[in-house]
Amino acid sequence: MNAPDQTEEVRDLLDAGDLAAAYDAAMSTIEGGADVPRLRYLAVLALARMGATEQAREAYASLSVAEIGDADALALDARLLKDEAFAAAPAERPQALRRAAQAYRAVWEGTGDPFPAANAATLLHLAGDEVAALRIAGRLLAHPALKQPASYYDAATLAEMLLLLANRSEAEGALRQAVALPGADPGARATTRRQLVRLCAALELSGQATAALLAPLAPGTVIHFCGRMFAADAATEADLRTRIDRELAERSVIAGYGALACGADILVAEALLRRGAELHVILASSPQAFAATSVLPGGADWRPRYEACLAVARSLRVVGDDSYADDPSSFGFSTEVAMGLAATRARNLGADLHQLAIDGDRAQAAGDGPAGTQADIAAWRSAGRQTTLIEAGRLPAVAAAPKQPAPPQPLAARRAVSLLFSDFARFTGLAENELPRFWEEVLGAAAGALDCAAGAVIYRNTWGDAVFAAFTDPLSAAEAALAMQERIASAWPAPVGGGMRISLHHGLAFVGNDPVLHRASVYGREVSRAARIEPITPPGTIYVSEIFAAAVNAHAAHPFRFGYLGHLALPKRFGVERLYRLTRQTSVQAPSSASSM
Repeated sequence: MNAPDQTEEVRDLLDAGDLAAAYDAAMSTIEGGADVPRLRYLAVLALARMGATEQAREAYASLSVAEIGDADALALDARLLKDEAFAAAPAERPQALRRAAQAYRAVWEGTGDPFPAANAATLLHLAGDEVAALRIAGRLLAHPALKQPASYYDAATLAEMLLLLANRSEAEGALRQAVALPGADPGARATTRRQLVRLCAALELSGQATAALLAPLAPGTVIHFCGRMFAADAATEADLRTRIDRELAERSVIAGYGALACGADILVAEALLRRGAELHVILASSPQAFAATSVLPGGADWRPRYEACLAVARSLRVVGDDSYADDPSSFGFSTEVAMGLAATRARNLGADLHQLAIDGDRAQAAGDGPAGTQADIAAWRSAGRQTTLIEAGRLPAVAAAPKQPAPPQPLAARRAVSLLFSDFARFTGLAENELPRFWEEVLGAAAGALDCAAGAVIYRNTWGDAVFAAFTDPLSAAEAALAMQERIASAWPAPVGGGMRISLHHGLAFVGNDPVLHRASVYGREVSRAARIEPITPPGTIYVSEIFAAAVNAHAAHPFRFGYLGHLALPKRFGVERLYRLTRQTSVQAPSSASSM
């Protein structure tokens, strides 16, 4: 039996900028046996909008998107050429942009569709062929779809051509018209905005002029939310509800990421749902265990509201173990993941990113330890990001959580660490006399990469061709993995089908003394999960978990790119994991203009 057609759902997810979910939904139907050409196209489009150009190129071929034959499918190939052009070295970029422009122009000439022509015009201008660009733009102004725009894409494309022709005031009017027409969703506005930023730079518009032109396209704000737990109280809630609603409206919030503890969390979640914004929930333990530790202490009235929010949340991620449900490390880690996921979503949309926090008086704030509202604010601000703090005064105190049976021994402390596993595929095919040189050159190259990150390396080990290392932070781990990949590629020509495969994960683990080796070591379930990612990683590449990517994106600036791979099954019954391919950022990636798709 074929899987149901999810085209409308996938389109909605793309429009909202929830690109990984859009790809997963499309591939679920395709892998279920349904032959829906539009879904094949949308799956590749989702990858392309995420900046996963290499994966999108592979999927374009494997899903036979070109065989669909319509203007959108053919233009998607040109769009990938464009993304590859912007990733090229500066000296190679003009010629690569011309190749992409030619591909768009071929679609225009073969289908008569004006939108590929608009892409061709912009790319030619960016490549330095201004006369050819202006010629195409002038012709397009006479096209019926642009003369009387009926959709967002029509008007946005008109604005792009008017800007190219130096009619900036008319371009601003077309953009104001565009956002009032059907199709003016956050995803569409984000693609237009990013394309026009490039064009404004090429036209040497000032920052102020660019901001004024693009103001109608602002996609809104993604927030991380957090706040104080408190007991149910109608008067307190009424005041906070008004202030939260006002803050969300002023910032045009479209999505929020956070937990669902009684008090502030649930109030913000309900406010998000009232305004039609997305709610994404990240919990430190299962919903049942989280309710016991973080909802019921505020009173039984919170429980149905908690369950109502869970029932309609756009996504739910549980990132901890119930045996540590009430441990501060679990709450701190789930907050780190929530912040990173919010940052990832904002980056995909080109949206503003903000934190909304609700806190009580000074005495309540002083009670925070390594996890809590003040710790969350400090972590957010340490990345150079802004917080709006709603000060609520003295909040009704929660009751103590019900006592759980005492464990046979105190819980051992855990900490968040980044974990690297690597293994050389086809190592067993090496001749015996090659092993000493392999040991020196390949493992020596790996050691050199770790040495460069020595201050962040908690632990390292090797056996045969494999390397395991643990790091204090994900940025150091990502840099070490890329350095290892680059050094090994230079030191040892990979055999056919072979080479070093590297995986990265981020999670809570124990750091303690190994009773066998009598030295410090790292262990725990997340170490095992990290080890399960490496065997499914192709040689010469680096795969990372979604949580690792989120932990990196929790930092405001970094030089890394994450290309989405989908839900992949892990060996040894570790379930499925959303995985990404790690590469180094070579240039700013942006989706195609509104005129492409």
